[in-house]
Amino acid sequence: MSPKLIRDLEEKYPSLKIPCLETDNGWYNLIDMLLAEVTNTNNQLEKYKIRCSITQIKEKFGGLRFYVVNNWVEKTMDGDLLIEDQDKAADLIDKLYEFIERIEDTSRELCEICGITGEILRSETQLKTLCKNCRGMKFQYN
Repeated sequence: MSPKLIRDLEEKYPSLKIPCLETDNGWYNLIDMLLAEVTNTNNQLEKYKIRCSITQIKEKFGGLRFYVVNNWVEKTMDGDLLIEDQDKAADLIDKLYEFIERIEDTSRELCEICGITGEILRSETQLKTLCKNCRGMKFQYN
């Protein structure tokens, strides 16, 4: 992703530590939505002293991969949370993971380079999701 777009995301989400973005610019909007959802989830989890952290954002097998970890187990093992609060926190985390899965699925239909509708193409060594216009730019496909 371009340095300018990365800076834009870092400025928009100062409460998140955004790892190296190993994607092209076409998935910027998807990543923006994911970061917004992580921020929203963290705001709701704050009362339980639970936080989700992003560990990696990358392209893999032609799709976006967004890896998130949280300290839910640590907080529940400490006995700091009531059972009903554990359930509420777990529901929030589950909803976040469901959202991530939907966005990852969507990425396999959007060009990694420009963001318009594309399809997964295979080269000898990799898979990329590209539109008709971007196919020849960076990728030799079969």
